[in-house]
Amino acid sequence: MSFKMQRHTLLKYEGTAEEVIIPDGVKEIGERAFSYNKTVKHVWIPDGVEKIGRHAFLDNESLESVRMPESLTRIGYGAFSGCHSLKNMTIPGGVRYIEDFTFQGCRSLEEVTVQEGVKHIGEFAFYECSNLQMVRFFKYGPIVRSTAFYTCKKLKRVFYSGKQYFLAKVKDDDDTPATVWEIADSLRPRKVVPYDSQPFPAGYPYMDEFEYLNSGGED
Repeated sequence: MSFKMQRHTLLKYEGTAEEVIIPDGVKEIGERAFSYNKTVKHVWIPDGVEKIGRHAFLDNESLESVRMPESLTRIGYGAFSGCHSLKNMTIPGGVRYIEDFTFQGCRSLEEVTVQEGVKHIGEFAFYECSNLQMVRFFKYGPIVRSTAFYTCKKLKRVFYSGKQYFLAKVKDDDDTPATVWEIADSLRPRKVVPYDSQPFPAGYPYMDEFEYLNSGGED
């Protein structure tokens, strides 16, 4: 048997298949359940799974795709960190919080869709996703921490509430593109906290550092 189980938790995958279907009845994929696996390319997570644990897929270098169910409510810290082959990702709306470093180092990741319902994207969530080019949000986007997309130098397009925004950095030496939270701030006015405010509230933009080149409908 390829799955080491403890009641409703998948503790460890011990197989060598390229395609893995998580068994029905599993509610949690445990901490490091697939970490350092070199063979798995596609994972199907069935309805009923509620949690993906901390570092569950850490350095799963061959992983290209993961199907996430609507039942999912939590993706743990660094869950997909170092998944260098992951290309696209859709985050279900039931996941309220994308934790710190969740997709750090996913250097093949090009597109991310964040469904309505996600409330917060943590620090360095997409750090070193060097090929990330597009992010999609629906209606009321989440709070995005200022370092969430740090070093995502190719991120130029964000779809927010059906409109496309092209982003550009004002400071050439700044590795962080404008975040979606700044776009949200331009669409629905909020209080802008001074730069030197202490403590600085999470999710508020540094409005003087970026500009918007263009906006228009989704193509």
